[in-house]
Amino acid sequence: MPDPPDLERYAVQSRVEQVGSRGQQRLVRSKAVVVGVGALGSTIAQVLVRSGVGHVVLIDGDRAELGNLHRQLLYTEADVEQGRLKVEAAVERLRAANSTVAVEGLPQRLTSSNVEELLGDADVVVDGTDNLATRYVINDLCVRAGIPWIYGGIAGVHGMVLPIVAGQGPCLRCLFADDPPEVEVPTSQTVGVLGAAPAVIGALEAAQAIRILTGAFEPPARLVSIDVWTGETDTLVVKRAPGCPTCGSLPGA
Repeated sequence: MPDPPDLERYAVQSRVEQVGSRGQQRLVRSKAVVVGVGALGSTIAQVLVRSGVGHVVLIDGDRAELGNLHRQLLYTEADVEQGRLKVEAAVERLRAANSTVAVEGLPQRLTSSNVEELLGDADVVVDGTDNLATRYVINDLCVRAGIPWIYGGIAGVHGMVLPIVAGQGPCLRCLFADDPPEVEVPTSQTVGVLGAAPAVIGALEAAQAIRILTGAFEPPARLVSIDVWTGETDTLVVKRAPGCPTCGSLPGA
């Protein structure tokens, strides 16, 4: 078990008005689950662990590959040569960064069959995935169970982030009503990913997760879109979709 945290290590973060000592104590008592520890998840996991979230679970079934290294900041050439599981390498490095946090790695893929077991006791879930199908699985469980989660997506030089809190705003199906054909969805396989983009978007996702865990989240939920190349940003208040199959029956719909 990790040693009890010395809150002095978070003194600078605790001085932030939006966090404070109470918020930091809430972080220490919280559990966050990061689904996918690739481009987005590498940054998300590092920020959450270094910020003092007491229990961080990483879910990813892949192994490190050479083509990952320009954007997935937790891995090295040695990991690729050894064929290491991403969660194995990630847990090792994150524990070295903060030994007082319980960092757990689960080398498996999230599916509709195991989602409740893997996410059911989380205080927040953070999206490090790369496909809408898995995000819908996360969304439907989290809305049903009342677990806040953070959606994040990247393609090329663009990214977006949306906090999703059941009953206090939209869900993912309000934003993307139907699973579009794969040929119409830009992905890293079709348009690539600028190495800096997931670091920016992952950090924003982590910030929104911290906002939720410290009790500072307030509606309305805002979708933040960023062009990392030009620095242009856009913020949109997303409303709940009438008749949404996932969240339409919740109060306030």
